[in-house]
This record gives sequence, C-alpha cells and structure tokens, in this order.
Amino acid sequence: MQRLRILVILILLSLMPLYSLAVLNEGQYAFRSLDINNGLSQNTVHAILQDKQGFMWFGTKDGLDRYDGISFRTFMKESGTLGNNFITSLYEDNLGQIWIGTDVGLYVYCPQMEKVRHFTLISNSNIDIDCTVNLITGDQKGGIWVVTQTRGIFYYNPQDSQLVNYQSDGSGSSHPSTYAANRLHDRGYNPPYHTRLDRKKPIP
Repeated sequence: MQRLRILVILILLSLMPLYSLAVLNEGQYAFRSLDINNGLSQNTVHAILQDKQGFMWFGTKDGLDRYDGISFRTFMKESGTLGNNFITSLYEDNLGQIWIGTDVGLYVYCPQMEKVRHFTLISNSNIDIDCTVNLITGDQKGGIWVVTQTRGIFYYNPQDSQLVNYQSDGSGSSHPSTYAANRLHDRGYNPPYHTRLDRKKPIP
C-alpha cells in the first residue's frame, strides 16, 4: 500500500510540468502584422471590420481591402471597383451589405454581386451625402445612421428607401452635432460618441 501511494505521488509530480506548460500556453497569443508587403493597399488603416462570412475588411488611406486569411482583394477607384480610395468608416448591415464611408461620400458593397455602388439618394431636405463620412452604424430596426463632417446626421430607412437629414435648427442655441445627437436620442438611439461637424476628430 505504501508503495502504491508513492507511485501515485510520483506520477502526479511528473504531470505537473505539463499542466503548468498548458496553462501558460493558454494565455499566449500569436500576432503577425499585415502591410503593403503582404498585399495591403496602404499601411494607414482608418477602419477595420469582420463581416458575417468571416472576411476581414480594412479601410485604408488608399483603398479598401478584403482579407480571407490568406490573400487580399483590393477595391480601388483606379480599377473601377470603388468610387474613392480614402476610406473613413465601415459598417455591415442586417443583409450583409458593407457600407463604406469615404472623404467624399458613401458607398455600399453587395456580397451577392461582389460590386460596390455609390449611394446617391437625396434626403428629405434635398441634401445628398457627398462629404466626409465620420461614422456609420445601425439600429435594431435595420436603419442606417450616417454621421458626416459637414452635413449633419443622416438616417436611411431601407423599408421605404427614405433618407432623412438632421442638422442644427439654425437658432444658434446649440452646436449642430449636439442637435443631431439629441434627435438620435429622441428616436431611441444613443450614438457611441458625438461628432463635431466642423472638425475631423470625434470628441466625447
């Protein structure tokens, strides 16, 4: 009996280094960089998104890249696959479409057609999105919110294909971004941050 106990203790002691190594490896992660040498169109990345199919999207200063874990597919103005190369924001909607914000407007990628179209819808106030897009997000009803740098906030309802523009009321009592954020709050949506419409950087 004594020998059996000693044998069990020796076995447990021999397994302890393996257990410690497994615990140590569990907390370790392997990282590798992706840049122009791997196929990225530009090293300055402004937006990153992983879509429902698992593809990684990188919005750069000079093109939009889709990465499948092995290689890149690049969408650029020069190749006719994108309207503008300076990507500022990315968002995937309920249908799997990728909304692409640029410094001169908004584009939408359709995964079924694998094509990008220019979003040219005119809003209720006869204003289109032809400026820098700072943020794109969505709500639970499938609506698309687009925060721009100079033209306020736009809300697109895919159910009736209507585009509504929210800006300052012109009274001078509030900043345009504050007014627009309040309108979002009234509709039950709280944006992650307010965006000053006369500046390029978001503020708390």
